[in-house]
Amino acid sequence: MAQETFVLELPLKVEKWQADILDKRYEYLRQIYNIVQQKLVRQYIYFSQQKAYRDCKNHINDCGLEIKYNTKNYE
Repeated sequence: MAQETFVLELPLKVEKWQADILDKRYEYLRQIYNIVQQKLVRQYIYFSQQKAYRDCKNHINDCGLEIKYNTKNYE
């Protein structure tokens, strides 16, 4: 049985200087997030190009094994 979820959004009333501080912090966090994401993508590409990784992946497929990832389904 699916559980219903409700979200209550309330407006945030702040002064202009407070909004400027929040905007600056969100921008810094966005930049950090993008840098980390870019690095992880580069690592994944490098890793997937390695012969040892391809050999392992092919061996798993040849054995008929299935790789299951522990992921949560957020809906």
